[in-house]
Amino acid sequence: MNNFFPGLCCGIIVFQTAIIAPVLTTSLTGDVFSSVVRAIWPRFFLTLTIISCCSFLVEILSNGSSSVRISVIVLTIILPFICYVLIPATNAATDAGRKAQFKVLHATSILLTVFSLLLNAACVWL
Repeated sequence: MNNFFPGLCCGIIVFQTAIIAPVLTTSLTGDVFSSVVRAIWPRFFLTLTIISCCSFLVEILSNGSSSVRISVIVLTIILPFICYVLIPATNAATDAGRKAQFKVLHATSILLTVFSLLLNAACVWL
């Protein structure tokens, strides 16, 4: 059970980035694209945060969890939450046409999500 929630997070991240995001990018345009993206991504980051909280609870309730594994799981709670908090600023940068700011915020979100994926995957070996 200790690897279920990290594995679930990995699956959700891969599915969202490999299937959902490319389909939205190629299938939707303009206001429809913006509305759908602004509805999906906050839920994505909140879902990862909640699942990582569940993972943390499982670790705390099970005996023998290492402090390294618990620390990694805490990071997998914090990182998607940071991404969630960045969403309003990212949307505001897009709406105001501040492309440089959008690129920095978007790249930060991507890097944090990739790092979260790697940390969740690493839980198998911790």
